[in-house]
Amino acid sequence: MGNADSEMRGTAVPRPARGYVLEELDDELVLFEPDSGRVVQANVTAALVWGLCDGRRSVAEIADLLAAAYPGQEAGVRADVPRIVAELAVLGALEIGA
Repeated sequence: MGNADSEMRGTAVPRPARGYVLEELDDELVLFEPDSGRVVQANVTAALVWGLCDGRRSVAEIADLLAAAYPGQEAGVRADVPRIVAELAVLGALEIGA
């Protein structure tokens, strides 16, 4: 999964795990991996974070982008992004690079 301390510092560079796609299913967002049939439920925030995880941006850069997009909610966004990245990595929908 990667180093949890690195993820919290924001230096980790997450990317989607191979095969996962974002789908809307019965008005819910899910990350789906067709080959294994794995499904990860995602709220709107998790879907936004997952979509910004491209293997080039760090966790801190993703948090900066979302904080700029949601003025007045910067502190919450900066706290949520590392937690969401870590959760999606544990669930197998993200891979964490250095």
